[in-house]
Amino acid sequence: MTPLALLPPLFPLPDFVTLYRSLGVQTFALTLLAGLLLAYLTLPLFLRDLSSEERRAWEEASFWMALFAFLGARLLEQVVQPDMALLRPLTWFRFGGYSLSFAGALLGALAVALWKRLSLRLLDRLMPALGLALAVGALGLPGVGKPTSLPWAMALKGGTGAALIGSQGLHPIQLYFFLGYLLLGLGAAYLLRRPHRPGEVTLTFFLLLFPLRFVLGFFVFTPPVLGGLTWTQWGDLMGFAVAFAVFLWERKPLSRFALGSLGLLLLVGAFLFFSADPAKETVSLPLPGFPAPAFTLPDLEGKPQDLQSWRGEPVILNFWATWCPPCQWEMPAIDAFHKETGARVVGIDMQEHPLKVRDYIQARGFTYPILLDEKGDVSRLYWVRNIPTTFVVDGQGIIRYVHQGPITYPELMKYWEAVGGR
Repeated sequence: MTPLALLPPLFPLPDFVTLYRSLGVQTFALTLLAGLLLAYLTLPLFLRDLSSEERRAWEEASFWMALFAFLGARLLEQVVQPDMALLRPLTWFRFGGYSLSFAGALLGALAVALWKRLSLRLLDRLMPALGLALAVGALGLPGVGKPTSLPWAMALKGGTGAALIGSQGLHPIQLYFFLGYLLLGLGAAYLLRRPHRPGEVTLTFFLLLFPLRFVLGFFVFTPPVLGGLTWTQWGDLMGFAVAFAVFLWERKPLSRFALGSLGLLLLVGAFLFFSADPAKETVSLPLPGFPAPAFTLPDLEGKPQDLQSWRGEPVILNFWATWCPPCQWEMPAIDAFHKETGARVVGIDMQEHPLKVRDYIQARGFTYPILLDEKGDVSRLYWVRNIPTTFVVDGQGIIRYVHQGPITYPELMKYWEAVGGR
């Protein structure tokens, strides 16, 4: 066993905090905040040779850059993937998509840099700290990697879910992003110690950042949307195009370090793109954009119900248990939604005796279908860690939304209409 093989089982990290009625802070948000704090503490090491005026500019801009980066990350995610978090302010600390968080934060920070007219010398000295912040934040990535038999592969958490991919393990993408960003930050620190013109370190950083993210995107389990690439990779290509246009406009050469690193990243990216097997992207996983894993479970009458039999209509799967207070709070709303819309809403009880579940449902008069996951196999298949958790599946059997925590009537209606429900 290699030393690296001991690390991947740590990922993805579990959520650290879950508060009252799902008003919680996810691990990813905490690692991002830790990365920003660490970057803020180490940044003075790179500001020693700046003038007092430039230091004051940084002190004034640092707070606004952090605030606008946070707001930009969250607002962009709400625009692209709304989850009704605006109704519960604390859920603003729940980041669902790393790519959206990155793009939104970058736009927010760039807006402040333009607003405050930060000098290129100061921006150059921000790059090592930015690389460190991205590296620490990446340790909390909630996503999973593609199958691999490499010795450092991480085990697929979820028990029977391992049968879905037929592989020895998955690429530890958290570790990949951590090492990539860390090396990028160290490279920026190396360039700062060498003779350079103002803005060269910043331009080099972004010329390498976007190809790095593009290449690592081939190891992440995200369904392609166009030309075999994901939306994240297309965004990275656009970011690289902008950075490369600035490079052409400046008409000044890059360092050998930058040119060599850039060439290597582009070669690796081209190899991975042309060697990718699109057929492997059809695997079922409990993630948005992937086919919902198939299952068969008995209902309260003992009759087997098959997810595949509901193909052609949207399905809402709600994992719950009788002992779960948030589940108890949301069930009247789910039942009312089912009665008024006729939507296919299915409750999946986790690991409880059928008689206990039947008595609970009958005593409260709920009418929507309840299935019994008595052994917990389907819960593990869907990687359910906390309940209640709701999956919204469209008529083609593709998971479109995953909602953690109690769900409300307006949220159910919004999700249902988004997947074609009427």
